[in-house]
Amino acid sequence: MPAEDISKLPLSTQPPNSVAISTTPPTHHMNTDSRANKHNRPTSPNAAPNPQSGGNVPQPSPNNQQSPTSGNTFNPPCPLLLSVRTLDSGFRITTTPAGGFPTPQLSQSTWHNISQILKEKWPQKEGTKVWVHTYRAKYESNAQGTVAKLKDAIIKIIGESDTESLVVSTPTAAVELIERLPPPWHFLVSGVPPEAIEHLVCLQVCSSPEISCFFVPFKQPLPTYAFTLENFSSGHTVIMIHLNSTVSHKL
Repeated sequence: MPAEDISKLPLSTQPPNSVAISTTPPTHHMNTDSRANKHNRPTSPNAAPNPQSGGNVPQPSPNNQQSPTSGNTFNPPCPLLLSVRTLDSGFRITTTPAGGFPTPQLSQSTWHNISQILKEKWPQKEGTKVWVHTYRAKYESNAQGTVAKLKDAIIKIIGESDTESLVVSTPTAAVELIERLPPPWHFLVSGVPPEAIEHLVCLQVCSSPEISCFFVPFKQPLPTYAFTLENFSSGHTVIMIHLNSTVSHKL
């Protein structure tokens, strides 16, 4: 049915998925000029007054209880709720959610672009080990500042008595990669008791004002996710069950 005929129908008889077509020219204009080339554009006659132009700007009342359908309703911004816990050392970090943080699947190898010398040397380190990398990490030719922050965070998490022999080893790159966040960025933590390493792995994430980092097991577990099959119609239930059984058996 033509759009002009749809618009003439009573409201109760219009098709549920109909789209109203407006021929009224827009009253707001998008300014796509750069900051240096910005210039005045025509504004809507219904636009809100500019506080700098002397217009009267309506101020919300603290006891505003108007209906949600009112045009003058004031909706205060919702505060950002963060669950933070303070450790015995006074270190404040984000609380681990129930069930732990989501585990990345099919992520980049922790050994990616690490020099061959370290690939041979690091596995020979005695004791239990764990990887750690920072938020939005990238390779640093001089990572002394990052190492100092990582050591300070680890000491505050597991205590000074278990970190007397703490070592945070810095990765060196095999080749120079031209990327936005080039690897390697995984540091190796060693020299602490196995139970302390297990504590860091279970913690998973350390998010604090000083540094945000992620602890990753030294021996990477096999991922539980391989791929996704989707867009099957409801009539293909038998095929979906067969594929699920076949893939699960092969994996």
